[in-house]
Amino acid sequence: MHNDYGRQMAKFALDQVQSLRDNLIPKVNTQVKRLPSMIQTNGLAPTIAFFLSKRDKEYEISINAIRMWLKDHFLFKVNSDDGIELMNRICELETPKYRLVTNEAIQLFDWMRRFTNALAEGEESEQG
Repeated sequence: MHNDYGRQMAKFALDQVQSLRDNLIPKVNTQVKRLPSMIQTNGLAPTIAFFLSKRDKEYEISINAIRMWLKDHFLFKVNSDDGIELMNRICELETPKYRLVTNEAIQLFDWMRRFTNALAEGEESEQG
């Protein structure tokens, strides 16, 4: 990954995490820890389909993060906040682009995991 691009992704992930309410950070942290392995095991499309079946806020946050990243950096034509439209766009991709987008999702969620870990640990030390 190019250095500037990696910094852009890290900044984007940090912004996503910092926008969370404090009570959501531990929930999102728990979820984003599992996401890269879920994506590697099941694939991006099935993982997003699983997220769409859930109605919890932390799943919506993850879907929104990947939707916004892909829209901004891959010029995805996703016009709404609807996860179904994101799912449709991902399923329409040719194999090489699907692999690239899958790797992007894994890297994005890895950055989000790092930042939610840091914020969650910071909250614990402030309370202790």
